[in-house]
Amino acid sequence: MIAIDSDLKKKVKSDLESFLKSKQYYNQLGRVWKRSYLLYGPSGTRKSGFIAAKAKHLSYDIYDIDLSKVVHDSDLEMLLLQTTSKSIIFAEDLDRFISSNSNYISSNSNYYRVTLSGILNFVEGILNSCCGEEKLMVFTMNSKDNVDSAIFMANSNMFPTVS
Repeated sequence: MIAIDSDLKKKVKSDLESFLKSKQYYNQLGRVWKRSYLLYGPSGTRKSGFIAAKAKHLSYDIYDIDLSKVVHDSDLEMLLLQTTSKSIIFAEDLDRFISSNSNYISSNSNYYRVTLSGILNFVEGILNSCCGEEKLMVFTMNSKDNVDSAIFMANSNMFPTVS
C-alpha cells in the first residue's frame, strides 16, 4: 500500500500521461524530452514502491543511483551517459546528502566531492540534454526542510506522498 492521497496520485498519473504524449511539443520548444519529479514524505510511505510501479507500468528501465557511493561530480556524469531512453533515473533520500548549509553533499560526518552544483547539473545540465530522450528523473526525500531551494527549482514537479 502506498500512502498517497488519491487526488495526488491522479495528478501524478495525469502528468505522466501528458508527458508521454508531448514529444512533439518538447521538440518544438527545442528542449530535451525529459521530466523530473521530487517526491517527499516520511519514511515508510512507499515512495520508492510508487516509482517501481510506474516503471513497470510504463515498461521503462530503472536506474537506481546510490548517492552514498558517488564521490565526484564526474561520477554522476558517467552514470548519466550510461542511461537509455525510456528510463527512470532514481535517487533516494536526497535530503540526507544535500543541506542548504553546505555546498557539498554529506553523509553523516563524511564529505564527498560531489557538489550541489553537480547535482543540479545532473538534473538540468548540458550533459543531460545529450543523453537520449523520454527520461524521467525521480528523487525522493523524507523532509524538504534544510534543503537548498535550487533543488526544488530544478525539479519540474514536487509532490508530497502523504497529506
